Amino acid sequence: MTVTKRLKITKNILWLITGVGVSAGAARLIHGLGATTALTDVTSWGIWIGFDVMGGVALAAGGFVIAGIVYIFHIGRFHPLLRPTVLTAFLGYLAVIAGLILDIGRPWMIWSPTINWQLRSALFEIAWCVMLYTTVLALEFAPVVLERFFRTHRVLKFFKKISIPLVIAGIMLSTMHQSTLGTLFVIMPFRVHPLWYTTWLPMLFFVSAVALGLAMVICESIVSGWLFQRKLEKDLLTSVARGANYVLIFYLFLVIVNLAVYGKLHHLVDGTWESLLYWFELAVSTLIPIALFSSTRIRSTTAGLGAGALMIVLGFVVNRINMAITSMIPTTGANYFPSWMEIAISLSIVSAVVLIFFFFVEHCDVYESRLQREHSNNDLSRPVFDRSTDVWLGPNLIRNTSVHFIFFLIGASLSFALLPERAVHGALPEKTPVTRPRGLDPMIIDGNHANLAVIFDHSKHIREHGKAESCVKCHHMQKPMDQATSCSECHRDMFLKTLIFNHSFHERKLGGNKGCEKCHEKDHPKAAEYVKACEKCHTKMAAKGSRISLKTKGLDRFKFAVGYADALHELCIACHKEKAMEYKEKRLLEERLVSIGSPRVAEPERIAQERLHFCPTCHRELHYTNDPVPEIILPKKENRERSIPVFLEEMKQPQQTSKHKEIIHRR
Repeated sequence: MTVTKRLKITKNILWLITGVGVSAGAARLIHGLGATTALTDVTSWGIWIGFDVMGGVALAAGGFVIAGIVYIFHIGRFHPLLRPTVLTAFLGYLAVIAGLILDIGRPWMIWSPTINWQLRSALFEIAWCVMLYTTVLALEFAPVVLERFFRTHRVLKFFKKISIPLVIAGIMLSTMHQSTLGTLFVIMPFRVHPLWYTTWLPMLFFVSAVALGLAMVICESIVSGWLFQRKLEKDLLTSVARGANYVLIFYLFLVIVNLAVYGKLHHLVDGTWESLLYWFELAVSTLIPIALFSSTRIRSTTAGLGAGALMIVLGFVVNRINMAITSMIPTTGANYFPSWMEIAISLSIVSAVVLIFFFFVEHCDVYESRLQREHSNNDLSRPVFDRSTDVWLGPNLIRNTSVHFIFFLIGASLSFALLPERAVHGALPEKTPVTRPRGLDPMIIDGNHANLAVIFDHSKHIREHGKAESCVKCHHMQKPMDQATSCSECHRDMFLKTLIFNHSFHERKLGGNKGCEKCHEKDHPKAAEYVKACEKCHTKMAAKGSRISLKTKGLDRFKFAVGYADALHELCIACHKEKAMEYKEKRLLEERLVSIGSPRVAEPERIAQERLHFCPTCHRELHYTNDPVPEIILPKKENRERSIPVFLEEMKQPQQTSKHKEIIHRR
């Protein structure tokens, strides 16, 4: 086909945008959401859900609408619109899948719904419908690709036979997940603003998707006609606009009736920014397009068709973004605005999809009115020289590919240069100083004052793990003059590792510059590479018999301490796993022996014992769902006469004053 100048410029721009998004997308996949997005635990749905997924699914709705018109209602005059519409829908769903891969926290687990079935989940239905409908669209478009190859007439005949079942399956699947997207918000009545929330959302989502799909058919035809300089099917597009107008009128009727039935009409005039945004969305997506498409004169012009269709597309995309993001701001109180990397990735997905669309148009008969093919360079064709350098740029394919690749590299390089440090090296948690546990029996552990304290039965752990000999199992390092150094002494940050070696203190303690040789080797630079190991002096610092082994080797052995949360989780969970395995083995042995008359452990208590390493054992604010026991049940607390731990009690001297006892209690 003839490659026009406008098409070349458009491709170069699209390759540039794609390159910008590739660098940002690689940073997201390597370093995660926190390093590249503005998403938080409160605002977990951003532009990738509102625009890429919600908007992308709706924008691709034209596929099942036009296929239903042609194959189900047998209106054959719309057949010229079928192939480009099916291709647009197929690429739209690929864009949705790409957006989901980037949005979910663990993209390598996107296959999980195929095995882990959650039949009561709306997302489960959406996942399966999207997968199946994407497959259906690929099969519907396959004949267009197979026509390019020889000896495929049997395969083409087979696809022709199954075209009707494929269309019926596509209509069913698309209808299901287009409406189920609205169901996702029906289950959030206290999160979505009243103007957008209604139990009618599944029906509103489906009707608006039909209108949006028809508008996309008009936009795609006009843009491709301008780029490829082909004649528009204006009579068909006028009929599509008339149908979209009827759908919009029905959608507007549903919106008004819904607001009236549920008593929400007063929200439209309360003067809040939500009401103004709702009016803007409704005007752009429905009111103004209805006014344009209701006029036969405007509807018959290319400008009128393009303006009305473009407003429908923009209006309903804004609607999906409002549903997923804006409507939740009043309840969550989180002001979310996407980072430039999120925007770049979304635009790059769209750009890549458009480039793939161009590829199929150029190499397959997507349009029934065949486009003029461009003759490839051969030995007899005249070479094309660059006007500035008089250098032959090679055949058309190599020349165009080289130029596009240059624009792609420019975009990727520019994006990589603008990436923030957290996107290049990975995001780190903010510094969170740790506070020491409060109390002693029981001990209240709330390192970062997040009001999620863990109640730790210190005395019970001492008695059950060896009394005085049990201290070293947890307190694996003792500072000088300490009997059992607290965790917070070294693990001073909640999430970040901390440097526990104090060079200035050692310098003063060893006599300033005169004491350098006590740590640093002679005849070597005074650097960390030539320093003596800490345990050569601090022989009793590392406790023998501890469950914790220092993983760092060499010079860093006593220099750094991991985050407080990691340290406690590694210690507690590892021990609880061992105890849980012991309880399980004990139960299995009991079931094998079936000792008559021996008391059996109560079932809830047994479940709690074998799940000792689960989070709710310590974090009591967590609960299980769909579980025989609603929350972890631990054995009752034992009665104790003393509250002083055994290892501290044995430290008491025969003659102690009340002041000394108070110091011991504080420690």
